[in-house]
Amino acid sequence: MAYRPQAVTIDNCAVDHLVEFCRTNYLTKLFLVADKNTFAAQGKAAQEALLAAGFDLKSTVFTGEEVIADAAHVLDVLIAAGSDVRTYIAVGSGTLTDITRFASHRTHSQFISMPTAPSVDGFASIGAPLIVHGVKITVICQAPLALFADINTLANAPQAMIAAGFADMLGKLTSIADWRIGRLLWNEPYDETIAQRTLDAVQICVDNADAIGQGAWRASAGCWMRCSNRATACWTLAAPGQPRAPSIIIRTTGR
Repeated sequence: MAYRPQAVTIDNCAVDHLVEFCRTNYLTKLFLVADKNTFAAQGKAAQEALLAAGFDLKSTVFTGEEVIADAAHVLDVLIAAGSDVRTYIAVGSGTLTDITRFASHRTHSQFISMPTAPSVDGFASIGAPLIVHGVKITVICQAPLALFADINTLANAPQAMIAAGFADMLGKLTSIADWRIGRLLWNEPYDETIAQRTLDAVQICVDNADAIGQGAWRASAGCWMRCSNRATACWTLAAPGQPRAPSIIIRTTGR
């Protein structure tokens, strides 16, 4: 199980990074998962580039109005993937990523994340929130093998999804409080450096709240980048025998 990505890039070359990473790591059989919106935003470009580079690529695109991380959508992905071992590519926001995270993990495959909206802060997480019998639970799976985000796609995501990511960051205020209470009352593992980096990231988002709400490109992009920096801090809590941190490239290039 992967605990953290081997590579993370946030710039305007996500598709190029994807192709190069797959080529360098001999990932010849791939399976792209998207919905009709994320396919238009990023999936089509990724599909065309991978096919042009000669990869054995299969794709599935959800065409319904709403995609839910439930058993039906997971089953659709598993059926479309077929019996070959392939590296999954999740092109989308949190829901599509979690569907792909679970399906790839349960088929003993790896997956790559291509976020299309800064709607959550858990793209590099090992947990997949799923709806099971009408109840949302988090299933421990795996982190993506790599994460390649296009900064222009993120900044031009629907404003409601950017707002959702902003709210996710605000939730870190209570999560840090919970973490500190756990340390004080139950001696749970705690790292003040990571806690402070998280709070610093939240503060940057709060300081730019008006600009993010108005859809300012640099503010929205900056919010995403701070989420990524917070995730980077969390990756330093490596499991035994795991490398300490991924290779990360973050650039502010964009429109």
